[in-house]
Amino acid sequence: GGKPIYDIAVGAIDGGSYDFEGVVFIYFGAETTGLPSSPDVVISPNAGSGNQLGYALDSFNWNGDEYDDLAIGTYQYAAHESPVYMFLGRDIWAATYTAGDDTAPAYNGDADLVILRADDDNAGDGQFGWNLSHSDLDNDGLDDLLISHMNFNGSPNSDRVYILWSDPTLTDGINSGSNTE
Repeated sequence: GGKPIYDIAVGAIDGGSYDFEGVVFIYFGAETTGLPSSPDVVISPNAGSGNQLGYALDSFNWNGDEYDDLAIGTYQYAAHESPVYMFLGRDIWAATYTAGDDTAPAYNGDADLVILRADDDNAGDGQFGWNLSHSDLDNDGLDDLLISHMNFNGSPNSDRVYILWSDPTLTDGINSGSNTE
């Protein structure tokens, strides 16, 4: 009676196969039964291993619609590219989705947006997307995404935080707005 219904996303960085490929499971809560015993949605990499998809997760309303969106971090993905994948919330989800490719991490698979590390981070060992968080930093009523980049350019103690400002124009896939550069 009047209690919220919660959903949960779980990142399993080894995906159960001990190859550290990673997988994300989404469970949708139901008012009468709670969370299901099996995931409703599985998001996995397109190919390759060692990318640790789901290392970091954050759920928030980035584009201002009625659905929470899911940001998925990776760790040491394809020569330490470590992209962050954004799946926009939707009314109906398929049972499976893909994100990325070991040889082409910018390949979005089914992700609505791929966020890559800074172009000047070419030393190879920075962990972009190490942690994800959100807050309404500009007080516009929409959540902004904060992405940590530990060991920028492979240098210890050279951490950075990037802000991806909310974008209410991104409702159904990649656009050509300023947030996608």
